[in-house]
Parts: sequence; structure tokens; C-alpha cells
Amino acid sequence: MIFCAMPLVVEIQKNKTTIEKKTINLNYYRNWHRFTENKVKESYQNIVISSLFYLKKKKLDFIEIDFVFYKKSRSQKDKANFLSIHEKYFCDALTKLEIIEDDNDDFIGNTRYFNGGIDRNDPRVEIFIYY
Repeated sequence: MIFCAMPLVVEIQKNKTTIEKKTINLNYYRNWHRFTENKVKESYQNIVISSLFYLKKKKLDFIEIDFVFYKKSRSQKDKANFLSIHEKYFCDALTKLEIIEDDNDDFIGNTRYFNGGIDRNDPRVEIFIYY
């Protein structure tokens, strides 16, 4: 099993002097300009790469992934809105790191979403890779 914890928010460089925080969520994703989306994805992938660099080019033939969503408050959240984009970006990063050959059904079996509860100090997505 491989473990990785990812933030719900990433920072992107908006211009030379401004850093902007972007929540990784389907509702925002579908409204982002393509340049913004590329910056968010790049920032996310950099976090994955720094977390899993020790696995670079370790080829895994077939994996399954669990995503556990820890939200910041008791307010209603649709975990699929958060986790669907985490899944997309994370699987793309695994492909970029050459851990898996592609992020299609031949290499990734089941992906499951779980509610981890509330963590006011560290809202996050915990990702478990089984191979």
C-alpha cells in the first residue's frame, strides 16, 4: 500500500505579485479558464511528485485507489465534487511519474470515495494506493 495526503486547496501564481488559493472542487473546476485550470493541475501535480518522488518510475501493473475526504466543518459537502477532481489530477500525476502506464481501466481498477469526518485543523484528502 502507498499513502499520500493532499490538501483541499492549492496556491497558484496569478501574476508576478499575487498568489491565489484555489479549492479543488468540480464546481470551481468547470468554471475555471483553461489557463487557471492548467496552473491548478500543475500545482497539484507538484505536490504529488514531491510526496511520491521515491516511487518515480516504479512501474505498477494494476492499482486500486481509495480517497478519504476530511472536511473542515459540519456543513454539507458533496464529497464526489471534491474527490472527482482529486482523482483526475492524482491519476494524471501517477502517469506523469511513470508509476502507471496510463490512467485508464487497464491499469486502474476500482476507485472508492469515503467520508473521513471532520478535521478543522487539517482538511485534506488521504489517498491509498493498493497494488
